[in-house]
Amino acid sequence: MSIEVYVFEDKDGNPDGWQTQNGVEAKEYAQKWGLVWIALTYEYSDREVVQDFTREETEEDE
Repeated sequence: MSIEVYVFEDKDGNPDGWQTQNGVEAKEYAQKWGLVWIALTYEYSDREVVQDFTREETEEDE
């Protein structure tokens, strides 16, 4: 599975700092501010649980 994240640069290659995953928003933003529109594609290769906040079932839950 992969996702695309859109980022922007000015004509000198300086990053704009704003990003989105919405292509329509990205195009409008780049046109409005005169920026280069860049698509970054990320592939998921693994996942890791950071913290688990699930609760253990009690007799009251049953």
